[in-house]
Amino acid sequence: MIQLQNTNPGDQLEGLVEEVDSGLQTRFHSGAELLSFLRERFARIQKGHEREGPNERTDNNPRIGKLNT
Repeated sequence: MIQLQNTNPGDQLEGLVEEVDSGLQTRFHSGAELLSFLRERFARIQKGHEREGPNERTDNNPRIGKLNT
């Protein structure tokens, strides 16, 4: 799931991305950060590492954790 926040034409791409299966999510502040998260998650799935430990970070952005819904 990708949630964009306060974006106007010409603004930098910002928001939240979540891998729904695992609940891992992170904030991104550019298109490059979003693509980095998506590439890493895809690579892990391809290698068979679909689940991570609760303390593992997915990139240099602070991890938010699982949604409480």
